[in-house]
Amino acid sequence: MVQCSSMKKFFYFDLPVLLWMTFIFILSSQPHLPSPQNVWVDFIFKKGAHIFVYAVLYTLSYRANAAHRKKKGWILPLLFTLAYAASDEFHQSFVPGRTPMIRDIGFDAIGAGIAVYLLNHRRQYSTLAS
Repeated sequence: MVQCSSMKKFFYFDLPVLLWMTFIFILSSQPHLPSPQNVWVDFIFKKGAHIFVYAVLYTLSYRANAAHRKKKGWILPLLFTLAYAASDEFHQSFVPGRTPMIRDIGFDAIGAGIAVYLLNHRRQYSTLAS
């Protein structure tokens, strides 16, 4: 029975994290695609994607961490998300046409930070509502 429970935890909590990380890896393995003529539109779209993708990664990591630990904390999933962001930028240094940028890790951190805020705010609101 314990094995079934751990398999359920893997499929419901851990596998989504691994799949999302694979999705990020595949995206960052793509060579640089042609950009739109408008530099600002390109910048906003790409950085917005960084923010969104890493907000999702943090959220999935937070869920997985909470499923496996009695004490739910936000720091470990945040460190995990930022470490993956840094490793993703390092990975891009090996992809033709891609350039790793420290600034992108900052946008990834903004996405994770937004997720931290929203999850904590939601938790506080649900505590007040009950």
